[in-house]
Amino acid sequence: MSYQYLALMHPKRPSLIIMHGPSGSGKSWLSERLVPLVAAVRLRRQTYAHLLECAESCLLGGVSVIVDAAFLNADDRERFRSLAQRRGASFVILSCIADKSEMASRITGRAQGNADPSEATISVLDNQLQGFVPLRADELEYVIRVDTLQPDPQRAAFAMLQAREVNLGVRQVAWQQRRDLMSPAASRANPASRRH
Repeated sequence: MSYQYLALMHPKRPSLIIMHGPSGSGKSWLSERLVPLVAAVRLRRQTYAHLLECAESCLLGGVSVIVDAAFLNADDRERFRSLAQRRGASFVILSCIADKSEMASRITGRAQGNADPSEATISVLDNQLQGFVPLRADELEYVIRVDTLQPDPQRAAFAMLQAREVNLGVRQVAWQQRRDLMSPAASRANPASRRH
């Protein structure tokens, strides 16, 4: 078994990445595409308490985690940040951005196609936006913002995640081995729907 393979499957320390953003902002679309790039397990469609338990189990096993949920409540984000700190994992808040009309269009399109991963509605989106509270100042050091309307948002997100990990001196070898998955040829081979 090669050194590169071992480094890829067993990085120096795991990462805990939580998604953030209203319904239709692109969280599920983006997190699904990041899973193979960062060698992570994706957790979703559970209560925050259960997600926390599952995430801790993964981190204890040295496995990186992407938690696909809205995380609009600061208390929920803090619980996961504390978990990462306790388990020695790097922590990232991956905040997805899109304008309201695009988020509404995505929700409507998914509902019509019976492919809505969150079962969100326009009413849910309106309520989320009305009660939206920006990320706190003390959270900003963990935040990576991704405009999911830009071309290849997964490429941009991966590049920012990789740069952050390199700056922290974490998992440099593991993520370098996954550049092939971000090549134009790989992107063309998997033409994803733009309904994030």
